[in-house]
Amino acid sequence: MSELKRRMSLEYQQRPDLLTGMLDEIDDVYIGRSSLSKAFRSLRDQYFASYRACIDNPSFEVDMIFAHDVLGLLTLVPPCDYWFVFNGDDDYMRDFTGT
Repeated sequence: MSELKRRMSLEYQQRPDLLTGMLDEIDDVYIGRSSLSKAFRSLRDQYFASYRACIDNPSFEVDMIFAHDVLGLLTLVPPCDYWFVFNGDDDYMRDFTGT
């Protein structure tokens, strides 16, 4: 398994432009929308932190959970809260929030 991790780490090291390009495209969507732009920049920072962690260890999330280091994982990659609001007449189990 360590050979697979090494190869994956190398792939991540060689391809940061893929993530940067994708995030730049998304960032352009929020130009002129200050609140959303600020929120996305925060998420963007988290994407890069996760990417760097993948370079160090491509299976860091799984390894940290198996090592019972869930709090460390939540510190490294903080959860993102979300809120879904669905429109319509049926209000049963319609709106919810989560992390």
